[in-house]
Amino acid sequence: MNKIRAYLENIHSLKHLNLLEFKIEKYILNVVVLEMNIDLKTGDEVFLGIKPTKLFISGKICDFENVLPVKIKNIQKGEILSNVLCEISLQQIEVIMLSKNVNFEKEGYLLFKSTDVYIIGKVK
Repeated sequence: MNKIRAYLENIHSLKHLNLLEFKIEKYILNVVVLEMNIDLKTGDEVFLGIKPTKLFISGKICDFENVLPVKIKNIQKGEILSNVLCEISLQQIEVIMLSKNVNFEKEGYLLFKSTDVYIIGKVK
């Protein structure tokens, strides 16, 4: 599991559906949650979680729910799957993806859905 540190920028709520906008450096990360099990307010610093298999890296920028530029630190390319270690804002993120889709070397774009991210808790 990846643990990403981010700041809450905005909350959009509609009944039990919440769109939370978090900031990592200058980049916005969208997270959709059904119910808020934690008391959050704008400016709170939190840890977000996402599984390595829910992430994808592209060598080209794409239009997607969440797109973050990353530096590639290490690629362990296997016959079918590759384990890619990347970094944003000095935070290490692990990605497990199909080897045939590894089309990058030193930089790329991390892509993931807003519903695949969850809130671990506030930073103490």
